[in-house]
Amino acid sequence: MKNKGVYLLLALLCLLTACNNTDDVQKIFTGKTWKLSVIKYAGSDKECKDYWVDGQGKFNQSAFEISNKWLMEAGNFTLTFTGATIDDEISGKASVKAIAVNINDASWRANAKSNEFAIGIKNTADKDVLATAFLKGLAKATSYSGNEHNLYLYFTEGQQSKYMVFHINR
Repeated sequence: MKNKGVYLLLALLCLLTACNNTDDVQKIFTGKTWKLSVIKYAGSDKECKDYWVDGQGKFNQSAFEISNKWLMEAGNFTLTFTGATIDDEISGKASVKAIAVNINDASWRANAKSNEFAIGIKNTADKDVLATAFLKGLAKATSYSGNEHNLYLYFTEGQQSKYMVFHINR
């Protein structure tokens, strides 16, 4: 009887230590539409507002408010992924909607172990400052983090590291 307890304890220990340290990329990316919440500076919780600063260093409040109106509209600033997972990598097609730019067949991939991310977007100009920043950020994205409820895509512009925060579009 004493040996059964030891074997049970060993079996339980094996199960607990055999955890997989990779993301479930299928669950994170597919089966939902992601909507941009905000773009932030990496290592900070501060919203990135430099997109609305002119050449003289003046913040354009009016343009910022217009961008946020576009952001709040249903269907704008969204991502939808489809794909198949092989080992620790998922790849497939993505649909991207900024405001005027609508891309339906962008190739993308993500790696569950390294958290690398890439999406093939060529058209990075739209009619709004934030929409253009969204498209450029996606085109430059190199990694991700998150789960099936939150998605973060990381990119670098010049010397500045930034990330886009996404929520599930409802």
